[in-house]
Amino acid sequence: MNQSFQKEIIKAEAEKFGFCFSGFTDPRIPDHYPNYLEWIESKKYASMSYLARTDHIEKRRNPLLLYSDCRSILMLGISIRYDFETSLFSTASFAHYWDYHQQISELCSQLLGRISNRLNLEIHAKICSDSSPILERSLAVQAGLGWIGRNSMLIHPKYGSTTLLAECLLDYEFEPDAPFVEDRCGKCQRCIDSCPTGCIDPITRTIDAHRCISYQTIENHGEIDPVIATLCHNQIFGCDLCVKACPWNQKNLSNLSPLSLHQIDIGEMKDLEFSDAEFKEKYQDTPILRIKNSGLKRNIRNALSNLAKDC
Repeated sequence: MNQSFQKEIIKAEAEKFGFCFSGFTDPRIPDHYPNYLEWIESKKYASMSYLARTDHIEKRRNPLLLYSDCRSILMLGISIRYDFETSLFSTASFAHYWDYHQQISELCSQLLGRISNRLNLEIHAKICSDSSPILERSLAVQAGLGWIGRNSMLIHPKYGSTTLLAECLLDYEFEPDAPFVEDRCGKCQRCIDSCPTGCIDPITRTIDAHRCISYQTIENHGEIDPVIATLCHNQIFGCDLCVKACPWNQKNLSNLSPLSLHQIDIGEMKDLEFSDAEFKEKYQDTPILRIKNSGLKRNIRNALSNLAKDC
């Protein structure tokens, strides 16, 4: 069986498991690594100092430090919905799913098992799903899956940027796919115009985390900057404003996803009386667990304050 046919089988099996796109690249220094270094040197990572640690920087430069036996990288994408209705509060689309790290990792494990059986090969791999220091968007571009838009998101020509990425670092060598070389953003500035905090740098296509609503409502464990807090409006976990503004996301009308949804029901908690135990029970195995009870209450208080000002 020639390698081209092997890759066709792998991509077909990936589609059966619900991955909307897939491609192959190699474990060389990612093309966008210099951009990442420039972003780090500009200290736009806010309080996420782990991103600037030497070991994290080196692993993003060299995927072999994550898995020394890596010979190829299988890039995978999963489409998610982004059109959830907003009631009192607004949350990022991925928060409406059970923890995608667990779900995607399990799907990747099942896919690798299927591949090994179909190809009669013993393939070992390290699975990464937003869980390891790796420049996944750069690798996705190298695998021919899209380009990096002005808001720093990977944009696929069919599925837009409403996707979650995963990587399988394989100990088997496959020929890399041709990289995606076009920039199809053109003169569009809609993502920039949609951002209330002005956190997007359209030249470097990076995000100033300190000004980003997603950072402030998820990664920031302290108090939200007062200037940014007023611009968060009713956002209490993440932000999809630039994603919703992108014309390429109007093309992904199906939003079919193999991931399981959960019911958030945050609106019922506006009285802020829920305990730590109640919070943990309700949001166990969901992305919202990341911000803890104190973070969710902080965000809800801020959203209620902003909503009161709008009245």
